[in-house]
Amino acid sequence: MGYQRHRHSRCAPVAAANGLTVPLRGRIKDEVIQAYRAAGN
Repeated sequence: MGYQRHRHSRCAPVAAANGLTVPLRGRIKDEVIQAYRAAGN
């Protein structure tokens, strides 16, 4: 699945965390973890 192709995809919070300065780092981290688990499962 081309996740990197869809940068605006909500399934790629990592790109947002790396590219944008988000004040809610904890939330982003949570989303990343959830996305990681979803991808793992």
